[in-house]
Amino acid sequence: MSAENGATGERDTAEVRASSDALQALLTEAGIPGRAAVAGFRQEVAVVATGAVHLAAVEALSERIRALGFRYVTVDLDSLARADA
Repeated sequence: MSAENGATGERDTAEVRASSDALQALLTEAGIPGRAAVAGFRQEVAVVATGAVHLAAVEALSERIRALGFRYVTVDLDSLARADA
């Protein structure tokens, strides 16, 4: 995470968008359905919204996800179910 705002330590918008797009592409390449998002004060959290059946697959990708510039990887198992309700 190189392009940070010196005053706040936050990543710039272009870098956050690029990280989110790269995360979504990685999930698609791996055949994991769902949505990718970036969260946290310094936008260092990768959020993968997918079904519980894909948890092991996301875990297997965690190092590749971190290599995209994220410090943490989280899985949101509820947001897709709420969207479908």
